[in-house]
Amino acid sequence: MLDRLILLDYNLNALFAGPHNGADMAKQKITVIRSKLKKEIGISLRKSLPDFYGFIMKFSKNIKDKDVEPLLKAVGEELKIEKDVTRKGLLRMLVAWLLNERMKFDDAIKEGLRVGKNGKLPNRLRAFAYGMVASVYARRYRIPEAERCSKAAMGLSRETEDEIFALILNTIGLVQFLKHRFALALEYFENCRKVSEKIGNMTLTIKSYSNAALCLSVLNITDKTIEYYEKSIGLCEKLGDRLSLANTLIPFGSFLCEQGENEKSQEKMNLAHGIFKEMNVEARFQEIFMVSAYNYIALKKPDRILEYASKALEMAEKSGQDALFPQCNMALGVGYALENDSRAEEYFRKCISLYERHFPDSDPLGIEFAYLEYGKFLLDSDESEAARLIWKAANILKKRGKAKRILMALDEAKDIILNTLKENHFLYDDRVIRPGQSADKSSKILEISKAITAETEMQKVLELVVDTALEVSGAERGFIVLAENGERSFAFLRNFFGDISKEPDYGIINDIIGKVLENEDVIMEGNINDSDEFLRTIPGRPENIKAVFAFPLLIKQNVIGCVYIDSRFAVVRLSQELKDLLITLMEQVAIIIDKMKLFEEIRRLSRKLEQKVEKQGVELEKTRLDLEKKQELLESRYQYKNIIGKSAKMQELFLLIDKITDSDLPVCIYGASGTGKELVAKAIHYNGPRKKKHFTAINCASIPESLMESELFGYEKGAFTGATEMRKGLFEIADGGTLFLDEIGNMSPSMQQKMLRVIQEKEIRRIGGRNPIKIDIRIISASNRDLYDLVGEEKFREDLYYRLNVLSLTLPTLMERKEDIPLLVEHFRGQATGPDRETDAGENAELLRILMNYDWPGNVRELENEINRLVSLGKDKLSTRYLSPRIIKSDKVKDPENDIFAANADLTLPEMERQSIVNALRNAGGNRSEACRILGIPRSSIDGKMKKFKIVLKDIQYD
Repeated sequence: MLDRLILLDYNLNALFAGPHNGADMAKQKITVIRSKLKKEIGISLRKSLPDFYGFIMKFSKNIKDKDVEPLLKAVGEELKIEKDVTRKGLLRMLVAWLLNERMKFDDAIKEGLRVGKNGKLPNRLRAFAYGMVASVYARRYRIPEAERCSKAAMGLSRETEDEIFALILNTIGLVQFLKHRFALALEYFENCRKVSEKIGNMTLTIKSYSNAALCLSVLNITDKTIEYYEKSIGLCEKLGDRLSLANTLIPFGSFLCEQGENEKSQEKMNLAHGIFKEMNVEARFQEIFMVSAYNYIALKKPDRILEYASKALEMAEKSGQDALFPQCNMALGVGYALENDSRAEEYFRKCISLYERHFPDSDPLGIEFAYLEYGKFLLDSDESEAARLIWKAANILKKRGKAKRILMALDEAKDIILNTLKENHFLYDDRVIRPGQSADKSSKILEISKAITAETEMQKVLELVVDTALEVSGAERGFIVLAENGERSFAFLRNFFGDISKEPDYGIINDIIGKVLENEDVIMEGNINDSDEFLRTIPGRPENIKAVFAFPLLIKQNVIGCVYIDSRFAVVRLSQELKDLLITLMEQVAIIIDKMKLFEEIRRLSRKLEQKVEKQGVELEKTRLDLEKKQELLESRYQYKNIIGKSAKMQELFLLIDKITDSDLPVCIYGASGTGKELVAKAIHYNGPRKKKHFTAINCASIPESLMESELFGYEKGAFTGATEMRKGLFEIADGGTLFLDEIGNMSPSMQQKMLRVIQEKEIRRIGGRNPIKIDIRIISASNRDLYDLVGEEKFREDLYYRLNVLSLTLPTLMERKEDIPLLVEHFRGQATGPDRETDAGENAELLRILMNYDWPGNVRELENEINRLVSLGKDKLSTRYLSPRIIKSDKVKDPENDIFAANADLTLPEMERQSIVNALRNAGGNRSEACRILGIPRSSIDGKMKKFKIVLKDIQYD
């Protein structure tokens, strides 16, 4: 069966196809067109109600194909320089219209939507654009998009009774027809006709009659159908409008084909073809060929079927007329089936696939014949599948009208099924074929509910609810109101543009919402003017609204909102089944929205928690980075390479430290007070494998024995008076790291015994605790006395000595490495004043001489304190006048003439070091061993220094 979509063409003018030759048009012609564009657009916009439609028609009606290309170029050039928003919008609308006429549908949609979505343009122009886009979508079988755009157009329009309003009514009728709402479509077409007659637009009136006749034919109102087609043809002849006549003959011929009057139908097709050919309009040839193919199906002429169906399919594919694809494939299938050609199956399958893809939830007009013809073809090869297909066809045909072709097909299907039952010895009766049952309500509700619950955002849920209600009912616009704590708000509006409170019928709408929310009533009035009950319960009569449906959203007797939909331009007559479906659906919607609100609240709290966690994560990351920075600082600060000293003794110490850092063995560090035992212990820790863990230190000499145990082992809450909470000891704190026990020789015997047990068992028990706690620590101890001497004096346990003294280091005194004093002075000065602080060279040299002559019983610590004293008193300068009296006194008892460290104020530190070596060699009479003794350096180092400073013995002047 021929799909009626092709008969509901939005464009009222000819569609120009074929090759175009506008590419080489002279610039002069484009200039003339541009001049005309400017003039006409000015005339159109100067009117009190801008004539957008008239402007478009002036440039598109009866335009020759060769003139389209220069017109598009002229419009394009005008768009580049045009600044006015409305003028640019109207020019883009002209482009969209011309592209649609040339069947460049995708480009037409793109340009049309640019106009429709532009909120700066007048609403009438936007409505015009949306209406055109809706018609293009419909021609492409994109029904949901067509419906959305058509309702957007209606929402933007006002009942102004002009050509644009009439076209929008026609477009909505087209969409309703495609959705098989034939009665509703008829009402829109009739409204379009009335407006067209009122404004005197006969071309639109002709089209309205033709489209209304199509709906009447599907509704089986045959006499009225013929009357409307004849009126349409009469108007065409009266006006001498041969183009509109040809456009009307196509649907009239299709109707005659459905009635089985194929000879008359073909006469109409031949006449229409002749007119289009005469006017050089080939775009509608494909529709004529399609109807012709169906006429020859009835006449059983396979060669003519294949001829016309092939031509129609070729042209449809070239122009992108998706709506024709199923019918073309169906006709080709029938043609090949009549010739017993196996290719028939391929075309039948493709036809059914296209129908089912475009209309997954309904039975489109024509699919019943595809099922029937395919089933007939399969009877000899696959009887089971054939019976299934013919049964489906019969059930759909039962729901169609009483056209001769439908009744003949139904009788044929019934005969085939009955004969099949007889041949297979099945019992049957006349009730075997029943009218197809409507879709199961529960299944439909479940399907819609699943689609709604699949959304995860409240706004999208509300949008889908309104759109579903509009789709099911066929209404035009709607909204959802949510009520909470006595307040109500518009949560979502569809096809209401601008401030809803400025709607002419806003008072009525508000009263309806109030009644639904307060009384929990459902209002379903498909025709308000015929409803006495509505007029009694709602004060006032609406100006524009013709149909209204409003549903309360109830949760446990609590009203959480209201769904409202209405129609301004058509009465909406719903079957009881659809009414029940909407009521049940809204019950489910209420539950979904309530749960969605809860979900939104959970999501809000979740986002808040996420933000808090994210903030904490940032803070933790900052803390982690700070800790890493501190760790790096510690590792850098305590690298043993940064321990100041270039003397031989210190270099030997560094080599030994290098060997023991990677070990986990206990280390005992010996050295006089102030030699840097803790500094070396930290260097061992921060250069070893435990550097990421704690370095914990305790001075055994500074803590009383009574507190030592709790400091090291910790205690449980309530272990003794004052133990108000549990506290970890240093053993636990140092777990995984290093515990440094300074002045270990001062530890009491009882504590030594407990220490021995910890080292042996590698576990501790807090004071007051019962459970042992495993620990993993490296112990580094330090003492200013030899622990073995203390063992001999019975002041230190021998077994503990051997546990702690596995590796030992002995730190040299400052007297033993005097050559490091200049380096240490510079280091401590830099710490106190900054590395870039300038110093007086002469003063510095004299200071170094005095410092190097001093014995430093307090070692490095004493030197550091002295430098800090000098910096503080000298205001960041090192001056000999602020030296401690003991150091100055020590310097005076020295013999300055024999002082090897006597310095010249002009010497640098390296020069001073060279001079000291020369002085020592001079005093020793060239004896290198004696010079080393005087300098306090090992014998092995002097040769290297002499070579470094290029000192030759024979060049020295001896006393």
